[in-house]
Amino acid sequence: MSDLIRKIEQNKTVGCIIDAIVMIVMAIIVYVFDVPNPNMILITVLIVFASIYGYSAGIISGSIMILYSMFFFSKNHSFIYYEDTNIHKLIVVIIGVVLSVIFIGHLHDKKESSENELLEINQILKDDNISLEAATTYDSLTGVKNRFAMRREYDSYKNQYLHAMILDVDDFKSVNDNNGHMTGDYVLSSIGNCLTKVFGNDYCYRYGGDEFVVIYPDISEDEFKDKLSSFKQAVSDINNEDSKLDIQFSAGYTHGKVLLNDDLRLMIRQADDILYKAKKKGKDQYMGEMYSRKKAVLLR
Repeated sequence: MSDLIRKIEQNKTVGCIIDAIVMIVMAIIVYVFDVPNPNMILITVLIVFASIYGYSAGIISGSIMILYSMFFFSKNHSFIYYEDTNIHKLIVVIIGVVLSVIFIGHLHDKKESSENELLEINQILKDDNISLEAATTYDSLTGVKNRFAMRREYDSYKNQYLHAMILDVDDFKSVNDNNGHMTGDYVLSSIGNCLTKVFGNDYCYRYGGDEFVVIYPDISEDEFKDKLSSFKQAVSDINNEDSKLDIQFSAGYTHGKVLLNDDLRLMIRQADDILYKAKKKGKDQYMGEMYSRKKAVLLR
């Protein structure tokens, strides 16, 4: 019902037609049934429609009410001849109608203006909320989700079989020291692009510094290795674009089912331990193993 009223409010032409019909019908009713003080009923209709549709409806209602008053107060319903008392009554009705239309129409315009301002403010707030959510969810440099987003999404991975991988750029400090921080930012941004290209934006996170995490559900070991191989190739393509760079990464991953609340956190801890082992073996490689809660709990 409220939606219907809102739609009618938005269509002033329909509202004015309804207003005219209702006013005419009410004028006929009060005349046929010889209602005492008929203008009390008609002014009520005027107030209702003018408050909903504004000046246009008020003018229509007011005009019909004045015509009915001219008919009602004139001698033999001539619209022309009046007794002194009745012409005074007619003048009072006209003044009352005009003032009511002006006052209520003004209030309606104020209400519409306030509603439009509120709509604009709500839209601005909605846009700001979207921007704020993006700022708190995505890392501005790499374009992947940030660590805060990952923690917030922990529960969404519960009861799923997934791969959890952590990787970092080999010798990233040397990249910054030898080529400058702008080049370092370019490397991180490029790694982020490669990750989202291969694994999808929904599953990639910047963990901190040059570390990234991928949490990928419902994928087999072979399929995950294929994606890792594609990612390695994508990183190699960055090097081909700029012969001065030699970007390499190391990664550790584990796979298993997330059953308890802290399983995902422990999987990442185990993956980090595997990453450390990959680094010790000479870097530029990735290693993985099955998730073991017992093993991960003992890691520090």
